[in-house]
Amino acid sequence: MPMDELVLAVGCTLRVQTPSPIGAVVQVAPAPAPELTVRCEQWDTTARHHTYVDRYGNRCERFLIEAGETGLTYDAVVECSPEPTPSRWTRSKYRRSSYPMTCCTS
Repeated sequence: MPMDELVLAVGCTLRVQTPSPIGAVVQVAPAPAPELTVRCEQWDTTARHHTYVDRYGNRCERFLIEAGETGLTYDAVVECSPEPTPSRWTRSKYRRSSYPMTCCTS
């Protein structure tokens, strides 16, 4: 019997230690795509932050990180097709160097 959807729990934890306040941008959340549904997502951190989409369609999170050690944790539950999505990049056309650079409850 074919599977209609694939549900995945995704996430990461980053630890940053800095002697002075810094700004940082991370790209860990899935990019907006018609074949992907984000059921829930959550950032767990004491750092101030906001989300934006860059010109390449990547979801970015910009943080203001205070001096000392700060943790950044992202958790999400996503739903997608079990079939692979063809890549918009091909090995022959693009080289790697040319690429644009808590728990959810239902």
